[in-house]
Order: sequence, then structure tokens, then C-alpha cells
Amino acid sequence: MAPAQKVEQMSMKPKNANTAEAAAKRDNLIQTQAIKKLQRQARGFVIRNILHNIHILEDEVLKKPTPGAKAWKQLLPPPIVEAVKASRPGSRSSSRAPSEIGEKAPNLTLPIGRRPASPAGSHAGSHLSGSSARERHASKPRIVQPQITTTVLAEYFDKTGCFPPPPQPAEPPPKPEPQYDEYGDLIPEEVEIDPATGQPVVWEPEPLPPSASQLAAEGVFTMLGLDPAEGFLTEGTFQRIYNHHRMRKRNKASRTHVRLVVVQHGDSNRSSAGGRGPSDPPASPLARGGRELIPDGWTQVTRTAWALRLCEGWTPKLLLCGSLPCSRQSSERLCSVLDDPDLREARGSCLPGVPAEEPLQPLTW
Repeated sequence: MAPAQKVEQMSMKPKNANTAEAAAKRDNLIQTQAIKKLQRQARGFVIRNILHNIHILEDEVLKKPTPGAKAWKQLLPPPIVEAVKASRPGSRSSSRAPSEIGEKAPNLTLPIGRRPASPAGSHAGSHLSGSSARERHASKPRIVQPQITTTVLAEYFDKTGCFPPPPQPAEPPPKPEPQYDEYGDLIPEEVEIDPATGQPVVWEPEPLPPSASQLAAEGVFTMLGLDPAEGFLTEGTFQRIYNHHRMRKRNKASRTHVRLVVVQHGDSNRSSAGGRGPSDPPASPLARGGRELIPDGWTQVTRTAWALRLCEGWTPKLLLCGSLPCSRQSSERLCSVLDDPDLREARGSCLPGVPAEEPLQPLTW
């Protein structure tokens, strides 16, 4: 049998275990894993932020679950009336003759069996037809219905007050005060010249960054699979939002909140053999009928009961206690402080039709 040292030397090892190439590969692998982890966290943050904006749209803008068609009409901006310039009757879009543009000349032949009209009649007919055509082609307003784009949705977001106000344009720099020389002549201002164009530099405000509401609207469009630049919300999109809003409300209404409070019993006496000092070794809990509360223990339980009673919006419905005498005494003291008959009657009288509450009693388990 070969010695242990020789077996260790014969163990299989990777060829490039300690080379610089292996170290570079390990570093590259660690960096790749870190980048992927950061990307997952960033995507999760973006998705949570977009879902929060969708909740604002549902709770603050729509207020309640609204069907798709009704929600679309509710957020639809008012129509815009545009004036259309009238064109002369019989005018063509091009001044060229039909032969020049390859069109056929109109058929000037009359139907069979129809006589040509008299000059007076033709003149009168042409006058009437011309006047009716002018009335028909008179300038009429055209109604344009804008769609719900990211800009419209951002305006609704701004009205909720959940987003910071949009950035304001920067004010131009103040003009320098005029300066005069010792003779009272005005000194001309120095004008900065652009070396590329050779023209005076004109101050231009910097482009404003998109507001938080605009970014939120674009995120909602992206989550819904719409193009933020050219897309718009439709009735089908609002129907999807309605289904999600209704599901959220149903889950929130069916949710049950349980508050569990664990209370330790007060200080109890040890058995006569063990003594009552805190440093004395405890005896068996069931020895000589178990342990009972001492005066300090009653004070602790009473203080704890009053602290629980002063908690707003919380009323105990069930109280479980152990089988030891100190546990039963602590639970009875808690019930005597927490269960006030006057408060119980007041809570029952506020809700008509609600049966009276039963007194709180400890259950031993």
C-alpha cells in the first residue's frame, strides 16, 4: 500500500489551477454573476415601480373598478374643433390639363333621347348648381378626437398629487448693468463669438428632462405592451386594467388579519423547598399544586393588561392559557381588565343588527 503522502501527490488536479489565465476566468465569472444579480434587482425595482403607478391609476384616477368602455370615456380628452379651408367647387389639385397627367377627358356626350337644354335654362341651371356647390363646400369645422396618449395620462397623474411637480424652464441670465468710462461714455458690452460659426452666441434654455408623471405614464404603456411614443390606450386596454383592479379589491376584501399577542405570566412563587428567591433553583411546577402568582406578579399582569387595553383598534376575541395556576390567574386578570361591559355594549350599539358580544373568558389547553 502506498503512503498517504504519495497518494496525495498522485491525486488528479486541473492543469491550469494556479495560472493567471485561471484567475482571470474566475474573476470574469464572479463579475458576470454580480452583473446578473444587479440586473435582476434592477428589473425587479422597475417592475415594482410600474405596478405602483398602475395602482395609482386604479385608485387615484379611476377611483373604483370601472369597465373598459366607461373608463375609456372617462379619461378621453375633449374633442378639438379645427377650421378647414374651403376649396372652390370644380377646382383641381393640379393646374395641368388631363392629357398632361394621363387622365381621360370627361365624356361630354348626352344620353340617348335627351335634348340639349336651352341657353337660358342652362344658365339658370348652372347658376343654381354653382350656388348649391358653394354652400356645400363652405368652410365647416372639423371635429378631431384626441386619443389617450402618455401626455394625457401624465396630466391625470399630475392631478393626483402623488408625483413631484414637473421641472420649470430656466430663466435667462440677467443683463449686465451698463458701465461708463471716466468721460461718461457708454462702454460697449463684450459679445461672445462662437468660433465654429463666427456668430454671436445666443443663450438658449436647456431642454427640460421628462417629469416624474411622464416617466410613470411611459412605464405604464410599456407594461401594457404599447409604444410610449405612438401608442394610446383603448377600451381593451382599460378592460385589462379593470380586471386587475377588481381582482385587487377582491383579494383585499377577503384578506383576514390575525393579531397574536403572547403574554408571559407574572412572577410566581417557587415551592417551599426551593424558596422564593430568583437565584433559588426552581422546583417542579406541579409540585404541591403548582405555582401561584406573588404580589409582584399580580402587579406585572395588571400593568400588561392596561397596556393592551389602551391599544386602539384592537379587541381580543380569544384568550388561551396554560394549566398552571399562575397561567390561569394571569389570564383571569387579563380578562377582568380587557373585557369591560360598558365598552362591549358601546361597540354593540354602534352597529345595528350586530348581536351582542359575549364576555371574554380564558380557555385552558
